[in-house]
Amino acid sequence: MNTFYKFDYSDFPNVKIMFKSDVVNSQVDEFFSEWLAIYDFNQDFNILFDVTQVKKPTFKMACKMIRFIRKLRKQIPQLFRNSFIICPNSTFMKFLFKFVFTLSKPVSRVYVYWNDHPELDVNMDNVAEIFEANPEIFQYIANV
Repeated sequence: MNTFYKFDYSDFPNVKIMFKSDVVNSQVDEFFSEWLAIYDFNQDFNILFDVTQVKKPTFKMACKMIRFIRKLRKQIPQLFRNSFIICPNSTFMKFLFKFVFTLSKPVSRVYVYWNDHPELDVNMDNVAEIFEANPEIFQYIANV
């Protein structure tokens, strides 16, 4: 099945999630199921998201994300440590992030790179290293 997302576990405990296209609402539940299955590894983990291919984010996905975050927060033990998110620098995407994380605090520490430094080639393979070298270019969203 062709999905709007791809999970890559090759660098576990860093799980890479690439959004390959705009969100397909009929596949969101499968996406959340696979995300929840990361807990089956029974180890601390980080998620690296690349949502730069999402051109038309949906409000419906944001609402589902709020409910899913509330479900994730109930996971015991809580193994989800950090999120690194590479995002298009758009006003609507920033609005959605603020909306989601105002109504439901994130589970992990969240570091968002808004893809607004064209001189840097930030991608899934180097986002953690770039964060270590330049944390000031990331937006921090607290999980408490």
